[in-house]
Amino acid sequence: MPLFTSEVTWTIVIQLVILVFELSLIYFVARKYLRSEYSRILIVLLLALITNLASNGLNISGMFLSEVDLNLFQYIQTLDLLCSIISLYFLLLVFEYFEHETLLTQQQMIATILTTVAGIFILYAIPQANWLIEEQMYFQSLDSPTSLFLNLFGGILGVLAISTLRRGLKDVWITQRGQLIIMVVSVSIILFIPLILALITLFFIDGPFLITESLLRGMILIGYVVLTYSFGRTHQYSHYNRRKADKILVTNLNGIPLFHFDFKENVHYINETLFSGAVVAITMLMSESIKSSSPIAEVLMKNKYRLMLETRASFIALILTPQANSYLRDSIERFSLAFDQKFTSIITSGEILDLNLFVKSGLGVLFENFGISTANVKEMIVSLTFEETIT
Repeated sequence: MPLFTSEVTWTIVIQLVILVFELSLIYFVARKYLRSEYSRILIVLLLALITNLASNGLNISGMFLSEVDLNLFQYIQTLDLLCSIISLYFLLLVFEYFEHETLLTQQQMIATILTTVAGIFILYAIPQANWLIEEQMYFQSLDSPTSLFLNLFGGILGVLAISTLRRGLKDVWITQRGQLIIMVVSVSIILFIPLILALITLFFIDGPFLITESLLRGMILIGYVVLTYSFGRTHQYSHYNRRKADKILVTNLNGIPLFHFDFKENVHYINETLFSGAVVAITMLMSESIKSSSPIAEVLMKNKYRLMLETRASFIALILTPQANSYLRDSIERFSLAFDQKFTSIITSGEILDLNLFVKSGLGVLFENFGISTANVKEMIVSLTFEETIT
């Protein structure tokens, strides 16, 4: 057992607080979010959190080893370092999967090579163990090349993560930049700030400082909290994936556009009235031709764009997208159901005096079902306002 000096006591308290909060974060992510339709990315995030939790647990357990347990201490610290780099590897995969919906990317392959090299490096660079007489405990000390290499490893992964998110920040998709900025902040907290502090400690501070390492681990946990926060509240978790849709449109069965929203800034101009009429005509003609009562769910256009349709009793909701996926299908089903519940009485009455009455309330339905930030709502409403009034 270590002697509980002030530094040791504070170190243990900080470490225990980190473990409790990290367990709570894992429980929160698993309990609240895994039921959503975008849960696969959360599995990767959970793996990052769990391996980071294992690293923190191994680190604090090593503090309670006696002087005769040198080999066991070195073994535990080796596992601690391995869990740390694996956690950072999974963290990069979170951003890669978020951005590309695949792990077969150039950044992922580079990260795999770097992590493998770092793992081999750790296995051969056995951590040194300094016995602190006053505290009656072991303290891990890495030689300068090993410490520098591991710090640079985290920095390189941070650069790869930023390069992945940077593409999204330059994208024309206008409803997710806030989330991406928060993700960049989380990368900075998890990877860059600890790297800077570790380098300062390595080159300018002599002697073991137990609290310093605990604070660095606490900083990483804060970064994971910020990353989890970037996914929004529970009912908004399934944030829309960029480059998966251009436009959403709602039209009644007479071909009158009721609501529309552009997910991208440079969507080529579409005349909503003509487009709505064409969609209604096509769906009715195809249904009549094949003598089927089942509504059309998807239309593939020659330019590889797809129309994903959801037909209700009084209107048709559709998404114009270059790539269909299960998330879009689930989202448009939820959106159309909520839109139907909110406006069905107005649509079926046939007394639509002003199309703009759908705009503000329709945006609320859209935000709720697609996890879109409500920033700049007033500007969005102005851009969606129909110029003509129908009586």
